[in-house]
Amino acid sequence: MDSVLVEKITRLVLAKLEERPTTQPLTPEELRRWQDISASIQGTKAGGQVTFYRYNQ
Repeated sequence: MDSVLVEKITRLVLAKLEERPTTQPLTPEELRRWQDISASIQGTKAGGQVTFYRYNQ
C-alpha cells in the first residue's frame, strides 16, 4: 500500500474528526430516561436543570 496515500488519508480523517465536537446535548427523550434512571437509584424524583452530554456514535 502507498504510504504517502495512507498518510494523506489519515491526516484528512483526523482533521475531519477535529472539526466537530465529540459530544452533543442529550435529546429531551434521552434526558427524561436518564432522569428516571437517576431518580430510581436515588429513590426520589430528580429536579432542576441539568445538561448532560452523550458521545456521537
